[in-house]
Amino acid sequence: MKTLIINGSPRASGHSADIIKILSAQIGAGVTVVSAFNNILPCNDCGTCKKTVGCFLTRSDSMRTILDNSFNNVIIVSPIHHGDLPGPMINIKNRFQFEYINKKHSLGGENVVNPKFGAIIIVAGGTACPVIVGKKGAATLATNTAKFISQKLGCGCIEKKNIIQYLKTDDSRAIENVTLNKKIIELVKRIKTKKLGESA
Repeated sequence: MKTLIINGSPRASGHSADIIKILSAQIGAGVTVVSAFNNILPCNDCGTCKKTVGCFLTRSDSMRTILDNSFNNVIIVSPIHHGDLPGPMINIKNRFQFEYINKKHSLGGENVVNPKFGAIIIVAGGTACPVIVGKKGAATLATNTAKFISQKLGCGCIEKKNIIQYLKTDDSRAIENVTLNKKIIELVKRIKTKKLGESA
């Protein structure tokens, strides 16, 4: 079983890093962590995808790993920056522009991806901003961005139980929260017990 964890945080020792350590320890072998802040170039509208299939930039940056179709699971772990995922995560989202351009110029449709299990873990501090909290108290904008990326990677519709939000980092470290740790452990159990290509 191969698991891709996309780290949306710029901090080496922040809440997201703590969560990724827990995930990696619980999952065990086969985990690859890619940082959105390390060697992920933004789409620069170079126009190469008008002539060739895929994204030219993928030849030289970490999107190549993210687009690797051999992963069975994709987990996004990210903080919220002003209501949405951090800028480099938006860069990842925008890099799928090549699919639209390829299709527009009759070079093929969307990437053919194997079905994968997907999960999203969002961490944030303040909960006063309506854009962040949403009407139902969820980090709606950031979660929807993460869902878009996950779906482009073959995760399909991510079940609610596989979306974890911890919006209290102003009060305590994520790694110290018992409820959050329990949810992460339960998430990993679902990953380990599912059949390959099956939703957890």
